[in-house]
Amino acid sequence: MSDFGVLSLLPPLVAIGLAIWTKRVVLALFAGVWIGGLMVAGWNPITGTTQTLEWVVGSVTDDWNARILVFDFLIGAGVGLIYKSGGVHALAKTLSSRIRTSRGASLLGWFMGVLVFFDDYTNTIIVGNTMRPITDRTRVSREMLAYIDDSTAAPVAGIAIVSTWIGYELGLIKEAFIDLGVSTGEYYAWLHSVPFRFYSILAIILVFVVAYTHRHYGPMLHAEYRARTTGKVLRDGAKPLMTTETDLGEPKTGGTVWHFIIPIALLVLVTLGGMWYTGTNGYRDGFVSDNQAILDVLGLSDQSDAVIDKLMSGQDVTLKDVEIMPYDESVEKLFYVDSEAAREAYEDSVKKVLNAAGILGEENRKNILDQLYSGQPYHISELTLEAYSSPSVMDILSSSDAATALLWGSFTMVLAALILVALSKQMTFGEMETAIIQGMKQMMFATAILVLAWSIKSATSAVGTADYVVDLAKSAGVSGGIVPLIVFLVAMFISFTTGTSWGTFGIMMPIAIPLAYGVTGNVGPEVFASIGAVFAGGIFGDHCSPISDTTIMSSMFSGSDHIDHVTTQVPYAVTAASVGIILYLLFAAGVRSWIILLPVGLVLLVAAWYVLSEWYGKKYGIPHGKVPIYVVEE
Repeated sequence: MSDFGVLSLLPPLVAIGLAIWTKRVVLALFAGVWIGGLMVAGWNPITGTTQTLEWVVGSVTDDWNARILVFDFLIGAGVGLIYKSGGVHALAKTLSSRIRTSRGASLLGWFMGVLVFFDDYTNTIIVGNTMRPITDRTRVSREMLAYIDDSTAAPVAGIAIVSTWIGYELGLIKEAFIDLGVSTGEYYAWLHSVPFRFYSILAIILVFVVAYTHRHYGPMLHAEYRARTTGKVLRDGAKPLMTTETDLGEPKTGGTVWHFIIPIALLVLVTLGGMWYTGTNGYRDGFVSDNQAILDVLGLSDQSDAVIDKLMSGQDVTLKDVEIMPYDESVEKLFYVDSEAAREAYEDSVKKVLNAAGILGEENRKNILDQLYSGQPYHISELTLEAYSSPSVMDILSSSDAATALLWGSFTMVLAALILVALSKQMTFGEMETAIIQGMKQMMFATAILVLAWSIKSATSAVGTADYVVDLAKSAGVSGGIVPLIVFLVAMFISFTTGTSWGTFGIMMPIAIPLAYGVTGNVGPEVFASIGAVFAGGIFGDHCSPISDTTIMSSMFSGSDHIDHVTTQVPYAVTAASVGIILYLLFAAGVRSWIILLPVGLVLLVAAWYVLSEWYGKKYGIPHGKVPIYVVEE
């Protein structure tokens, strides 16, 4: 990776700027990737274009990404069948007796967004697809639905005690504590960081406030007023990422709510079952592979079967007078990869040994690795490998393969919809096939955006966008109290320019925890608030960035124009983030208790929402920024 300095910001800023300016997000994203390719290729247009295409191909062929792409097409097929069967309209008609107002529909969307807490992807799918016919009927704009969908998904999954996020979050905290030689439990630190995730908490509250009051500001005020007064849930000229009605035409007669409920319920149940299955197997396989790696690097590969059998039967195994093998060509052969990858695998295996031996601290580990690379083995007098124990729910979810589980769930959804349609004899086989193909067709535009969003992450990584931002932050001398604020601001910017919250977590956590701990010398509120700031800042930037995959998926499943979703959501995200910044400033000023900070934040949030809705209401001639509540007529 070359040092491009401030130019490393060019690819994401070009993509984001062009997307907002032209509203042509595919071309804007490609332009951002291409600029990155040019930079890496020394501004040679031919090799730069070749590099751009390599990133695109790499994004499509990546195992996780490929599963998500197939899953997206299967979801499209399932939605196509459910819609064509009349199941969507039957559900909307049934619920209209209970959900008869735009307020009720908006609040139900918020409630479902909080209820589906276990995974952000699953959240966007269920909330978007379930609520779209209901919000359309009650004249809630697609922009509002996408906002509800997006601003409950990641914030809720990120703070849920059981979710696909928590394992990744705990792992990052644990690694940072190990490198510092800190014995504080990662779950203890995670739990204490939750109240300091100001943006996530305030974003969830703000969705409820605007859904209940119908008082809006910014572009959302226009969108909601248009939907209520004209019935147009999309603006004229909008390009929704899903155009179900246009692609599939009128639904068949005879559809029932079961044509909707059974496939969607199976999607959820099979996805959860798949996560449980892959998580249980993944945890067990991870345990075996970790201990195999330990034994390999200790030169005890010939004893691995016997040792692992004992561990799996519930017995601890104590090894005495063992040595970590120094790094050389013979060690490289253990890993069956090229030399650079072998070096990484070797260091990872050494870290596993040191973890098991209780040897913590970054300086200690560096000295040991220096010794090993110099050709000298490292002696350990006693090493105990702990027996396998049944995984907790948290262990299972953190070890699960969510992409595979979603793939299984979406396929089951399609199969169930096919069977129900076939049994009801609503369509011929030819019509069913057409509904499936047309349903998949709905996903093409969204899929193109998703692939390019992944590709621009490769471009920003290659030019060092995140590294440049982090280096700027590290060069500033800071005190313990102000660390969370700086971490939050940097995480916001990284996630906005790279379009990834998880990538931001991975970049920032190894910096935020050592920085806060190094300044204070203890694991206290400064460390907890810094952890919370990483997670909150990463989610904020992810919400505001048009190149974020979760933002794209929210637009996709809500049937919203993508740029319209981004521009209407940004003012609300900025409001919650601004209040978060004030709270981190109060933290820096000495207010360390979240019990004080959160109520202050709630008051500031409501005050900001009230003032902004009043101001925009006067500006656009809509009193108090309050759009009318629509009641469905009989």
